[in-house]
Amino acid sequence: AECSVCFQEFLGKNCVQFEKCLHVFCKECVKSYFLVQLNEGQVNAMHCLADGCDSAALPYQVRLALSRIDYF
Repeated sequence: AECSVCFQEFLGKNCVQFEKCLHVFCKECVKSYFLVQLNEGQVNAMHCLADGCDSAALPYQVRLALSRIDYF
């Protein structure tokens, strides 16, 4: 799949697909976005990276993108 942020091709296991909208991004781009949201205290802003899309990330998608060490 092609990441809509960095435009690189990735195997499906290295991607996150948001269930409501079906947008696909690589784990690294999603991880970077989620870390910014967490660092800014925007835990309710964990959603799709596509412009104008408000599809919320499911808890397992957040866990998929972030490793435990990223939380601390």
